[in-house]
Amino acid sequence: MGAQKTLPRSLTLQEFEMFVRKATPPQIAKLRPEYLPEDIPDDIVEEAPYETRSAIENLIFEANALHLNLQMDLESEFGEQVSTALSLSRQEGRSRSHREFDAKVKTLVEIYASSKKNPEVLKTETATQLRHDLKSLALDIRQESGAFAHAQGHMQNALKDCADERYRGVMDKAIEALKIKFDKMMKSMNVFTYVRVLEVASEMSQVRDHINGLEQDVGMLKQDADEKRESLRTLTSSFISRHRHAKKIQELQADITEIIDEINRKEVVISEESLLDWLDVIVDANLSESVMERAAQTVGTARVTLFSLMQKYCILQEMGAQQVARNPFSQIDPEQSIQFMLRSEKFILDYFIKKRDAMATWLGDAAEAKLKALDNVETKVLKELKKNYKLMG
Repeated sequence: MGAQKTLPRSLTLQEFEMFVRKATPPQIAKLRPEYLPEDIPDDIVEEAPYETRSAIENLIFEANALHLNLQMDLESEFGEQVSTALSLSRQEGRSRSHREFDAKVKTLVEIYASSKKNPEVLKTETATQLRHDLKSLALDIRQESGAFAHAQGHMQNALKDCADERYRGVMDKAIEALKIKFDKMMKSMNVFTYVRVLEVASEMSQVRDHINGLEQDVGMLKQDADEKRESLRTLTSSFISRHRHAKKIQELQADITEIIDEINRKEVVISEESLLDWLDVIVDANLSESVMERAAQTVGTARVTLFSLMQKYCILQEMGAQQVARNPFSQIDPEQSIQFMLRSEKFILDYFIKKRDAMATWLGDAAEAKLKALDNVETKVLKELKKNYKLMG
C-alpha cells in the first residue's frame, strides 16, 4: 500500500483488512486513528505480520478510544437520542429479520411466477403460511426502518444547531449511513408490495367473478321461482282447480321452497378485514414509485375492482343478512347508490386517518414527504371512487 496522506473518508472494513496485511511500519505511523472504521473485529490483528502487529494493535486501540470519546462527547452535547442514532448508523450488515424477510419474499416471487402455469399453487398451505410469516416479518421491518428514520431525524435536527466541524463530519456520515440502511429496507418492502398487489388484484378479481356468477345463478333461480309462483296462483285460483290439481300444487310448493333454499345457500361474504387488507396493499403500491413504474395498470384495475366490492359490502351491511339471503342481488336505485358511495367514502376516510397516524408514528420527523404523498393518494382514490359510482349508477 502506498504512503498514507490525508484521507478523504474513513477506510471500509475490507480496505482496513487489506491495510493490516500489507502495511509497513512507516505507513501505519502515518494513518490517523480517526480514519479507521468502527466496530473492528478483535481477531483482525491476527492478519498482520508479526513485525507490525503491535503497531496495528496500538492503532486500533487509539481508534476505539477516539470513537468512544467522540460518542460520549456527542451524547453530552446533543443528548442520548443522537448518541443512539450514531450507534445505529454504525451497525454492519442486515438484521436477522431483514435477511429472513428477503429470503421469504424471494420464495413468494417464485411461487407467484409458478402460479401462471398452476394457479392452485397460490392456495397451498405453504403459500398461505409464507404470507402469514411475511406479514409478521413486515412489522419487524417496519419497526427497524422506523428506528433508522427517527435516528436520521434526530441527527438532522442536531446538525442544524452544530457549529463544530468535528461533529458535523460525524453527523453527515451518520445521516448518509442511516439513509442507506432505510432505503435498503424500503427496497425489500417494495418488492414485497409489488408481489402482493399482483396477488391482491388477482384475488379481488376472483371474488368479483364469483359474485357475478352467483348473481347470474340467483337471477335464473328467481325467474324460475316467479314462474312457479305464477303457475301456483293459477292452480289455486278456484276450489275446483285446487282439488283437481292438489298433487301438482304440492309439487310446485316444494319446488319453490327448494329454490328459496338454493338462493339462501348462495351466500356472499365480504369481510371488512379483507377490504382493509386489499385497500392497504393498493395504497402502499401507490406510495411506491418502483411499484407504480412496474404495475401502474394492475394497480389501477385493482382500485376499480375494490370499489365494486366495497359497494357489495355496503349492500350487505345495509340490507342485513336475512334480507340479503332472500334477495341478495337486488338492483339498487340511484338514491341507494349515493348512500352506498357515502358509506364507501367514510370507510376510506377512516382508513386514511389511521394510516396517516401510523405513518407519522413510524417515520417521525422524516414523515413529511410520505404524508404529502399519502394525501395525494387519498385525493386520487376518493376522486376515482366517486367517478366509479357515477359510471355504475
